Parts: sequence; C-alpha cells; structure tokens
Amino acid sequence: MTEVIRYEHVDISYKGKRVVHDVSFSVEKGEILGIVGESGSGKSTLIKAAMGLLGRDGLVSRGDIWYKGMDLPDLKPGEMRKLCGPELGMIFQTAGSSFCPIRTVRAQLYEFMTEHKKIKADVFENQAEELLEKFGFEDPKRVLDSYPFELSGGMQQRVGIAVAMLLNPKILMADEPTSALDVTVQKQVIEEMLMVRKTFGTSILLVTHNMGVIRAMADKVLVLHEGEIMEYGVTEEVFEQPQSAYTKKLLAAVPKTSEVGKMSVVLAAEHLTKTFVSQGRENYTAVDDVSFSVESGEKLGIIGESGSGKTTVVNMITRLLDASSGMIRLDGEDITSKKGKELKEVYKKMQMVFQTPTESFDPRRKLGDGIAESLINFGMRKKEAMVKAGQLLELCGLGKEYAERYPHEVSGGQCQRAAIARAIAIDPRLLILDEATSALDVTIQEEILELLNKLKTERNMTYLFICHDIALVQQFCDRVLVMHQGKIVEEGTPDEVIRNPKTEYTRRLIESVL
Repeated sequence: MTEVIRYEHVDISYKGKRVVHDVSFSVEKGEILGIVGESGSGKSTLIKAAMGLLGRDGLVSRGDIWYKGMDLPDLKPGEMRKLCGPELGMIFQTAGSSFCPIRTVRAQLYEFMTEHKKIKADVFENQAEELLEKFGFEDPKRVLDSYPFELSGGMQQRVGIAVAMLLNPKILMADEPTSALDVTVQKQVIEEMLMVRKTFGTSILLVTHNMGVIRAMADKVLVLHEGEIMEYGVTEEVFEQPQSAYTKKLLAAVPKTSEVGKMSVVLAAEHLTKTFVSQGRENYTAVDDVSFSVESGEKLGIIGESGSGKTTVVNMITRLLDASSGMIRLDGEDITSKKGKELKEVYKKMQMVFQTPTESFDPRRKLGDGIAESLINFGMRKKEAMVKAGQLLELCGLGKEYAERYPHEVSGGQCQRAAIARAIAIDPRLLILDEATSALDVTIQEEILELLNKLKTERNMTYLFICHDIALVQQFCDRVLVMHQGKIVEEGTPDEVIRNPKTEYTRRLIESVL
C-alpha cells in the first residue's frame, strides 16, 4: 500500500505548554485510522496541526507531518490554502456551525469550489446534485436551496461530509463527526464515510470518543492519553487484546451492546434474492426477498427444512454465490459484488465452518498446514504460522501434536475442532457455521457448543448458525429465523419461536422433532 500521510515525533504546544508528546504514525491510501482517548488527550489537536488550524497560540514545536514530500507545519498560509479542499478535507464536529446561517447551501458550496478551480455554474450544479445523490439525498435540489437551519442536524452533518468530498481530497480529517447525532443518523453517517472510502479511495483520520464507531469503521486505532500514545495497531487486536492499562480502562468503561442499541451490526442482509436460471426448465427462486441482521456478539440461528434456502443465503453472504438482487453489508461495507482480490479483506472479517470438516481439509496435507495456510496468506511467516496453528489447536481443545496428523487420522469431532481453529486463525468478526454439528454425536455436539461459547466470551465472536436441529438452536442461539420456501416466515428468541410459534409451518416443524 501507498503511504499518504506520516507524523514523525510530533510535539505540539499551546501557549508554551506541551500538549502532544512525541507522536508518530502513518496512514496508508484508503485506510481509516481511528484516534481515541478522553477529552483533552490531544486527539483533535493532532488533526488540526495537519490542517493548519492550531491558531495563534498553537505550535508544532518538534517533529514533522509529511504529505507528498511537504512538511505541513512549515507551509505558508497561501500554500496551505491550496491544499485544503483538493488534497486535505475536514469534517467538523458540528457541521451546522461551519455553515453561514444566512446563505443557502448552494451558494456556500459554489464559493468553496470556485475558491480552488474555475467552474461554470451549470457544471457545478450537476456535480453538486450528483454528489448529494451519492450521499443518499432524494431531493438534492431542495437541499441546495435550503438554508443550514432548515436542515436537521443529521442532514447538516451529511452535507458537511459532502462538502468535504466536493473536490475529492486524498485525506479526510473527521473530528467527532457523529458525537451530536442519534444512533440512527450515526449509522447513516458511518455508512456514508465508508462509502467515501470505497468510492474515492480516500484515507480517513477519524477522531472520536465513541469506541463503537471505531470498531465499526477503523482499520487501525491510536489510543492517546495526555498527549502520548498508549497503544497503536490493528483495531481488533487492540480492542481484543489491549496491552496498556489505560486502554483496558477505556474499554472497560464502554457501555455494552444492550445499552447502546444497534450500533454494532456486524452483518446485514437486505432484500436478498437468488433465482437459478436453467435452459429448458422454469427458473427457480431459492431465496426470495430475505432481510435480517446480526449484531456483535450475537448468536443468530436459521432453521428450516432442506431446500428452504438456508445454505443458499449463506453462500451468498460468503460470496460463493452471486445474489440475483439485494445487498450484503459486513461491518457497514457493501460486499455484494466483491470478487477476486477484494474478497481477501472480506474474509479477514468473516470465516465459515462447513458441514463435513474432513472434506474441507486437503487430505494430502496435515491439519497444521491447513490451519497455517490462512495465516501465511495474510502475511505471516511459515514458521510463526505453524506455531500459531499449534496454539489454536490447543485453544480448541486439541493438543499441538494434532498439527502433525492428517484429516483421516482424527475423529469427526476432532476434525471439526481443527476446522474451527482454522476459521478463527485470522480473528474474524463473524463465524458462519453451516450444519457444523450435524455429523457429530450428541456428546461431541455438546463439546463443540461449549467451545463456541468459550470463543464468544474470550474473543467476542459473532455467530450465524445454520442448523436443522431445533433443540440445538434453542440451546445455543440468542435469536432464530425460520425459513420456508426461500422466505423468512418467523423470527424471535428461541423460546418465543419454539414454544409459541406463530405460523402453521413452524408448528409443523417443531411437532416433527423426534
């Protein structure tokens, strides 16, 4: 990847007092870096320094902020103005306050654009309307004709993002862009910023105190405390295995999912349909307008007879099948049409455990090789990967010696444990289990469920559990969907669905349990 901006040993002072101490980090093209910490930790100060917004009392007293070979703090005001907009964009905490209240949105956007390049009014009009449409505004003309106070806080913030993207900057500095918004609008703003990254390849420096937003958006996270870096690394690694006492304290103070609503949706399927087209025969719709979501840490079960569409849904989610229509979002990102190399990033977050584990391993290779392969594919050296494979087998209830065994040399239950070890090797957010216990005896089934619950506790795993065993779903899952002829016909907690079914089909399904 290409480095876009780099901070090297940066100190920042206000009125002679040092408030940021020896901060170094870099951001790659298309990367989102989350900067978190308590109020006064220096988060906003870091991005203001890059934008030349420290004011008269602020000063980068040591170090460099490099962008395209230029040290940003050393640039003259005129040179900085040329960069702000076309190269460096800024989203402020309260977008409404950054607009002039007595001028229309159109007038302000036009002024901003003409500051940096000559453009005809009609060309601007088309560009502005197209951009607002991309950000989900159904009536962009009305928005352009509006004064800022005529728009809601959420709409103002979305317009603020659109303004920042008007000149397609390479880097977007976002200072608490969701702090004053309700959870629904927060979700919209997050999705729009992710869309910006996807559409324009924009790098984003995201300053926020909201750890849920960081988890949903950021590739890497930098933890600040009193102007010093406490921790810096891949978001999931920092969140799941924090090294500093301060980071642990910060994470411990985060409200649980049940307290903050539905901000932590890991997977969302929206109006998924799959129609198989055959020559000489009628087309067959296996999945018909299916929508559901799975929240972080949730165990969602899908039940139904064979042919109900369960596995087809899973195959679309994992991109083994193309959807005929609809959308699949993983951590807010649209993955519906991703193919080839793009899927590598998807599979970092999502892995699958198949029904027959012995068939999912290469019979000519040892289990350890199969587990290590995914780690090697993501950049780990073979020696390290083999050590990690042994550790993962131990985590899943097998000894390191199983790494030297071939799939046919272990039992079905042992092979399934190895398959789970392989699936969790790269720390995915979501684990999909497609009839993963169906070929196992009840004792081994119970052991596998205990293992999955252990992993959920230790790694905050999220599960999509496809199963025909209703009793198993009732025992394991937090919520259950019932599928019939390609549609979801019922949804609720296992007790609600199984003890008080609302549809005739669900009643028949439960009554048929032996």
